Amino acid sequence: MPRRRSRRSIQKLPADIGIWLTGAGIIQVVAAVVQKIEALAGRALTQARDVFDLGILLQGGYLDAAARDELLARAPVQQAVECLAALGWEDYEGQVVEFLDPDSRAEFGNQAAWKALQTRVFEALEDHA
Repeated sequence: MPRRRSRRSIQKLPADIGIWLTGAGIIQVVAAVVQKIEALAGRALTQARDVFDLGILLQGGYLDAAARDELLARAPVQQAVECLAALGWEDYEGQVVEFLDPDSRAEFGNQAAWKALQTRVFEALEDHA
């Protein structure tokens, strides 16, 4: 019989994604893509952390998986693209960089990394808009 995980066991997705999975109540990661797109498109104040999280999900192939599962059909992708375009380095620096651990900050904590992330997420969302 397979061993059940305790509700207290927590597994974090890589690179500070900010989305947590807990034991038996596993959140569908592909559904998290839609949640992040909705958050990026729907917040009163657009948050760069949603772009960061989408970048990590994109890197893991979950955006493509969400598209294959036709979950993006109901997501406000075009609105998310518009919100993404309005974000700048200052937003990312204040909302993401200051919360990264030192190793992640070395990788993701500069303007070039932000521009690459923004471009990668923008192009991926445009492909699915």
